[in-house]
Amino acid sequence: MFNLKREHTFLISGILFFFVTIAFETITYRNITHTSLQKNREATALLTDQLKNLALHFIMHYEDGGTVFDEIIEKFSFKNDSKIRIIHSTSLNVEYGDEPEEQPQTDYEKTSLEDGKSRNWETEDFLFSVTPLNAVARCQSCHHLSNDQETSVPLGYTIGLLELQISKKNLKEAEASLFRQKMFNFAFLFLLLLSFLSAIYFLIKKQRKSEERLDGILRSSKEIIWFASMAPEKILFLNEISEKIYGRPVEEFYKNPNLWLEVVHPEDRERVGRISQKLLETGKKELEYRILQPDGQVRWLHDRAWVIHDPYTGKELMTGIASDVTERKQAEKELKEKNVELKKTLEELGKTQSLLVRQEKLASIGTLSSGVCHEILNPLNIMSATIQVMKMDEHSEEDNESLDTIMEQIHRATKITNNLRMFAHQKEAEVKPVDIHELFDKTATLIEHDLQLDNIMINRSYDPDLPLVDADEDQLTQVFLNLLNNAKDAMKGREENIFTIQTKALNNEVEIRFSDTGTGIPKELLGKIFDPFYTTKDPGKGTGLGLSIIHSIIDKHNGTIKVESEEGKGTTFVIVLPV
Repeated sequence: MFNLKREHTFLISGILFFFVTIAFETITYRNITHTSLQKNREATALLTDQLKNLALHFIMHYEDGGTVFDEIIEKFSFKNDSKIRIIHSTSLNVEYGDEPEEQPQTDYEKTSLEDGKSRNWETEDFLFSVTPLNAVARCQSCHHLSNDQETSVPLGYTIGLLELQISKKNLKEAEASLFRQKMFNFAFLFLLLLSFLSAIYFLIKKQRKSEERLDGILRSSKEIIWFASMAPEKILFLNEISEKIYGRPVEEFYKNPNLWLEVVHPEDRERVGRISQKLLETGKKELEYRILQPDGQVRWLHDRAWVIHDPYTGKELMTGIASDVTERKQAEKELKEKNVELKKTLEELGKTQSLLVRQEKLASIGTLSSGVCHEILNPLNIMSATIQVMKMDEHSEEDNESLDTIMEQIHRATKITNNLRMFAHQKEAEVKPVDIHELFDKTATLIEHDLQLDNIMINRSYDPDLPLVDADEDQLTQVFLNLLNNAKDAMKGREENIFTIQTKALNNEVEIRFSDTGTGIPKELLGKIFDPFYTTKDPGKGTGLGLSIIHSIIDKHNGTIKVESEEGKGTTFVIVLPV
């Protein structure tokens, strides 16, 4: 993931610094040595010139000037075999003897005596300088230059040489000391470089271990981890797990930095691109989206990204972690579906509980009605017979009206009692194949006259392929009749009076829908209409048993009945019966 360019730069810089320093020290050493030697030469020449002037001074001012100068020179004490000497010309008879004490020894000395020119040379141990002592005007009168006083020395004649012999020992010692100092410097620099290289080596080794550890963590992560530059946009790192999640080789993302957006699901791509563009402004982002693998499989990613500052380059980088949350999304979807199913189950359970409560009520009412009907019917029959006997006699018109009213109420009480008895003691069902269309038409004929009086029109929408239903014909007739009577009462006085029956064949079932354009039922009362003795009709116009009996009959046929109603627009009863 990372490289060691910085450490390599330090290492190369250290090595270059070492060699540059060595080269500089070497050049400096040579320059110092050359300068020292040059200065020694210059000092020797200067000393020679001064001694020459001194010797000529003595020769010119003193008759025994040469002797005096020699005595002075002999008194000098030089170290390391350095010395100064006068070499006399062999062609002159000096007063010290027929032959001079100092004779020319080298070709340099002999040549200087002959041509009167200075010479400088050196050997391994000494620097030599010879300067001719040429005769000047006063030298012609110097008595000690010749025994023949009448003979004069020609002007410019070389009467001798002044020679300086300077030892190089001090210079060599200085060079040796300087060399030792340089060697010490070299050794110090070498140790410094060695320490520097050791520190760099251990730093690189430690860095590599840290990077290997970090690289191992990144590559073994179950989440996608990435780094990217912003300008230009370029993927710098992408771990291997991305190949499994995206279903594409990692190299494709390095080649095409926008590939990550191209694989986003088309329905999510615009949203993801818009949020990603705002990353520079917000500094971070977090979102979930879908991606498409090459085989079309959809995966969900939870992507988190941040903008970070690179202290080495000074540039802004992007980094992020993307988690595969497909399993979580699937679990959430399944949980949501389970919640919907559970809600439906609870609703059905509530309906079942209501049905059980209703059935318990019906059972209790049936038990109660069984005894009550028997006790009430006998007095009603006696009263009916008595009224009929009384009507055989002549009575006033007012009394006859009263008797008719009493008889009408006796009939109503008898009807209610008979309904209760029928509710309590249902006869054994005679199940046989029944044609729903034919049975409804027959039932509608029974109250066709009453329907016409109220201007009620029946609209039939029959399914021609409706199968026969195994049912008790009498009980279904009672269901149809009660529904027709309830619709007739609900539409009385309405402008539009239409009763619609619609049938439809389902899978092993038939659906029968009874709709009217009546007043409708308030929403808060829909849960009570199947309760025994509950009615929405005006007092005295309903017993409250009709819908309870219908519900009981449909339930005995293993069917269902439900109501749909909107107040002021009408009511629809939906009955579903098994085939």
